[in-house]
Amino acid sequence: MKRIFSGAVAVLLALSQQAQAQSRCPAQADQAVFDVQALKGKLTVLAITCRSDERYNAFVEKYRPTLVANERQFTAYFKGQKGGRSQTEQDSYVTSLVNAMSSFTTTEGTDFCGRNANLFDEVMVLRSGTELAPYAAGKNLFPASFGACLAPEVAAPTRRTSTPTKRK
Repeated sequence: MKRIFSGAVAVLLALSQQAQAQSRCPAQADQAVFDVQALKGKLTVLAITCRSDERYNAFVEKYRPTLVANERQFTAYFKGQKGGRSQTEQDSYVTSLVNAMSSFTTTEGTDFCGRNANLFDEVMVLRSGTELAPYAAGKNLFPASFGACLAPEVAAPTRRTSTPTKRK
């Protein structure tokens, strides 16, 4: 029994590590950009859900230069990856990320604000904007089904054709 349990733990650990590796960007600089975007998305969800507009505005004001530079890098990433469709793909990615993060508000219910409001406190005590990316990376903010540096895969709609069945 102990061997089965140990084997199951090893398999789960391997799968967990593989999932984490898949969500990482090939370049550390790109990963840092996506981590800051995820942090901004999480704080946006908190601001809207928990009516914390003032706290979100204080975050933006304190880190404005870093957030503006990060947004430029984020846009450049999408231009490099998606070319002429970069703005559409970038908008889609951000919307999907925030929607995925918003899903936690329903699963955690009334506990969501209480469990997550401390993010504002933590981020506001960072010494500078250069600490945003490492802080965000340590928070593992990407939903499990969502990868950094990759637009979420959306299945193409299947087209059903109905064929009449022959009656005998």
